[in-house]
Amino acid sequence: MSAATHHARDELVHVELTWVEKRQENWIRFGTHAQEQIVDRRRRILSYRPGAVFAFVRWAANDFGTIISR
Repeated sequence: MSAATHHARDELVHVELTWVEKRQENWIRFGTHAQEQIVDRRRRILSYRPGAVFAFVRWAANDFGTIISR
């Protein structure tokens, strides 16, 4: 990776999305990402340029149902 590429990447906003079936889900409702990195089958990282508009949704549940939805 060149110095210019590394510097440009550091200016991005990084958002980790997680999915654990019936327990935790983080996703993007709208917005266009500049980069995507797949970490594993449950996690990925989306990167946005400064000033980009996107909606991040967080949901979690336990054995009794939803405990958080934002």
